[in-house]
Amino acid sequence: MRTQLVKLSIQPIRAAALALTAAAALAALAAPAWADQRDDFLAGRTADCPGCDLTHAALKRRDLTGANLEGANLTDATLHEANLSNANLAHAILTGANLNLADLRRANLTGAQMGKALAYGANFASADLSGAVMTEIKLQTADLTGAKLPGANLQNADLRLARASRADLSNAIVAYVQADRFHASDANFAGANLYYSVLPEAEFRNVDLTGANLAGTNFLRANLSHADLNKSDLRGAYLMQSIMTGATTEDALFEKTTLPDGTVFPTGN
Repeated sequence: MRTQLVKLSIQPIRAAALALTAAAALAALAAPAWADQRDDFLAGRTADCPGCDLTHAALKRRDLTGANLEGANLTDATLHEANLSNANLAHAILTGANLNLADLRRANLTGAQMGKALAYGANFASADLSGAVMTEIKLQTADLTGAKLPGANLQNADLRLARASRADLSNAIVAYVQADRFHASDANFAGANLYYSVLPEAEFRNVDLTGANLAGTNFLRANLSHADLNKSDLRGAYLMQSIMTGATTEDALFEKTTLPDGTVFPTGN
């Protein structure tokens, strides 16, 4: 009788042990896949790591051409001089990341979070930054030629000496930016908000500023020749010594606007 009781008590223990072993095996199969992908990426064995946590990752000069990093968290990561051309960084988090001199040509950065990122001299030519959040980003001397930035938020960005010819910044927020000698000829700023931005000596030839909010914007000695300023808000704008040959301002709003010759329009304000 005692032997039978011992056998009966051992059986539940064995069953429980087998269940625990099976659970551990399943966990071992499921968990490492994501972790291994991250480890392989950091070790340079793969260029793809969508959705990975790459916070503070050291990726200086890494060749990530065509990499899939969609939704990855690259907060404070170092990507100095990295090659990210044609990479997929859609909805990635790049807050505070170092992108100085990085190659991001034709990269997909739609909806990316790039607040306070460093992108001095970075190449974003033909990149898609639609809806990207780029507040307080440093873009001095960066190349945004032909880039897509509709609806992007660049408030308080530093765009000094940056280039954005033929870029699409329609309905973008480009307010309170510092953009001395910003070259954006033939760019589209239709419906964009540039209020209180500082744009001295900016190159805005043939720019579409239809319906743009330019209230309080400083265009000192800027080139706005043949720019479309129709229906724009120029209240409080400063256009002293700017070039406006061929520019159109039909239905634009003027109030305490300083014209190229220094007069304030409408007269009496």
